[in-house]
Amino acid sequence: MIDLKQRQKLLLNLLKEFDQFCSKYDIQYWLEGGTLLGAIRHKGFIPWDDDVDVAMTRDNYIKFLAIGEKYLPSNLKIENFNNTKIRKIFFIKVIDVKNNVFLDVFPMDIIKKEYIKFYYIIRFFLGISYNDNVKSFKNTIKKIIYNTINYLDRQKLLNFFSNILNNPKSDYIIYGLEAYSALAPGKIFYIKKDNIFPLKKHIFEDSFFYIPNNYDEYLKKLYGNYMKLPPKKDRFPTHYNYK
Repeated sequence: MIDLKQRQKLLLNLLKEFDQFCSKYDIQYWLEGGTLLGAIRHKGFIPWDDDVDVAMTRDNYIKFLAIGEKYLPSNLKIENFNNTKIRKIFFIKVIDVKNNVFLDVFPMDIIKKEYIKFYYIIRFFLGISYNDNVKSFKNTIKKIIYNTINYLDRQKLLNFFSNILNNPKSDYIIYGLEAYSALAPGKIFYIKKDNIFPLKKHIFEDSFFYIPNNYDEYLKKLYGNYMKLPPKKDRFPTHYNYK
């Protein structure tokens, strides 16, 4: 069993490999979520964080999936809904199979502002379908929604609505529907595209990686007062147990 610091070193190496691959094939990405927060507040990992998150627009996401499945180094593999038995993995995970660490790749859609409410309605219904413990539903309507969406095929519905919503010429960026777990239930996040592009590089541990151009606005929308540390009781890893 490795400790947290060792896992962070392995994650950093994975992020470096990912960055090199994206640079080689002209794929744009940026540090996302807690990894972006760590870059700004700590100039590296949040001390208790044990994963890496990145994001990319839908066109880059599709390109990465197509090229990555063929040309990623042999120690890395892509895992998503199409090749895993874990039904809740809809977005891409890049796994270092040798060291058993992974990074999450979240798709981001570029949409018109008037579509945002519609997006969150779809997201609400798809969110119900992510709970595979259907017996836990006390609400009959939720059971009907769950059974209907799964009968129609969640992945096909995701692709259908993503194709409708995504428009690279629009002004707002929002999490793709696959990235349901990127936000807490009820949390709404969307941001103008010019707060992200052009991307710029920022230090993270001993290297530089891409982040949104206006990271301050991005992080405020995600976390509010992001420079304030959480209470000590909330400072613990969430993906692995460390003894």
